[in-house]
Amino acid sequence: MKVTDQPGAEPAGVPESSSAVSGAPTGAPDHALADESANWERRGAASSLSEFARLGAFLVFNVAAFLLIIRYLPKEQMGWYALVNVIINLAFVVADLSMDKVAVRRVTQREDPEEVIGAAVGVRLAGSVLATLATQVIFFAIGLARGELLLEVHLAALLASSQFFGESFFVVGAVFQAQLRAYLDVAPRMVYVVLRFAFTLLLLALEVPWWALFLAWVGAYAVADVVAYGLFRFKTGIHLRPRVRGTRLLVREALTLGVAGLLGLATVQSGTIYLGVTAPPETVAIFNAAILPIQYLSLFGSVIAIVAFPLASAAWIRKDRTRFGRIDATARTAILALFLPVSILLFQAPLAELLNTSFGPGYDAAAQPLRLMSIALILASLMVWAGFVFLSIGRPRLILAINALCLTVGVSAYPFVAPRFGLPGVAAVGIVATMVGAGSAALLLRKFAPYSFDIRGTFRLAILGVVLWLALSATRIVSDNFLVLATVTAIAYPLMVIIFQIFPKSLLDDLRATADGSLELAAAAPGSAQLAGGVDEPH
Repeated sequence: MKVTDQPGAEPAGVPESSSAVSGAPTGAPDHALADESANWERRGAASSLSEFARLGAFLVFNVAAFLLIIRYLPKEQMGWYALVNVIINLAFVVADLSMDKVAVRRVTQREDPEEVIGAAVGVRLAGSVLATLATQVIFFAIGLARGELLLEVHLAALLASSQFFGESFFVVGAVFQAQLRAYLDVAPRMVYVVLRFAFTLLLLALEVPWWALFLAWVGAYAVADVVAYGLFRFKTGIHLRPRVRGTRLLVREALTLGVAGLLGLATVQSGTIYLGVTAPPETVAIFNAAILPIQYLSLFGSVIAIVAFPLASAAWIRKDRTRFGRIDATARTAILALFLPVSILLFQAPLAELLNTSFGPGYDAAAQPLRLMSIALILASLMVWAGFVFLSIGRPRLILAINALCLTVGVSAYPFVAPRFGLPGVAAVGIVATMVGAGSAALLLRKFAPYSFDIRGTFRLAILGVVLWLALSATRIVSDNFLVLATVTAIAYPLMVIIFQIFPKSLLDDLRATADGSLELAAAAPGSAQLAGGVDEPH
């Protein structure tokens, strides 16, 4: 997605005043403008809250479903189930191409919503067909590499491909995202999450074969798509007509972000894919038990991005480089503050016992790779934010380059490290790849963006981390129970954040998005569409 060609350049389609965004006519009375501003502020707040609610529901229901499935399925079947999930998520990037984000940008720039949505849905449906065929080819290749015919896996992948088609019709929510009425876009997604969990419970109760669990996806999408289209039709009056006209420009705009997203997700899942080809399915299941908690935890970083990204975009468009740098530094400090206690807790906690209790006997082997990957959690979250920064300044190709570098490091190292060091080696390769990516992102940010570093906040966080480590070490002398350690962390860490004054009072001024109209401007800025999706979510 191209935000702007040159630093500081005014992108096309961005209004010169907040009145152009809100719909109030130029020269309108002050009270009218004030009313419009207040209405826009309420919309922004409601949209943010709905996104947080969606993320919360996704985490609660998906984690619950995952725990039920991993305890229900034998390790061999769980390994295949996990591998199908991974391949489907990769193929979804091909079907998706960030089309919802591109559609938000186009609608925001006052293009005809009927034309934009029709073209976007048309692209998504075509991409869904290609993605479905691609998954079948991939599993055929994996079967050849393993010397076996994976009929149940092919059937599972076919059912799971409903995600491609189901998500295609969610693109209609781009209109609501552009209007800062994200709650209307979130509603059908919430319906899907809840129904998928309910259908999963039903299928587990019926004791269906492992591949049939993906029927929950089919049923949930069927209902949620009806809700999505109903809301779209009722609130906009637009008839949905998938079309070919205009798709070329959409694909061209989305291609860079789509390829970057594919490479990024491939990097995250490269360890699982490598094991899926070379190792028994039981090993894949164990590694999946280690990596999925990290993936779910990383979603909390999207909350910071949801708040900070439109502010950064608005500051860049306004050519306020000082404020841009301050927002960037604050976001990075917030990410460090969020994930530092998580990493320390995972290092200190008795993970083997916890995994066996949560997932079932035999999953204690995931403890060491999980502990190692907790290191990458912080770095990976910083990389996600760096991607948002590159979008803000109009440099999406830098995201593609960094992700390609990370993937190259991982793919090159696995054949040498994994056979010798096993699952900890696979996790270590992921850490190295993430470190390379984070280092590259930092160097590129210094070159292309008004990069600043919060020395004081980072130093205080380092001290806070040492104090928390010592506190947990002392707690373990009395009790080594995970819940006890987590409770100590949850109580002590926020208090220490306040005592150490990690975030200065001036930060509150930066977060008042509507005080100077930045929320309105951010909503109209190309690139703000990234808000629609946040980070990629595991399914």
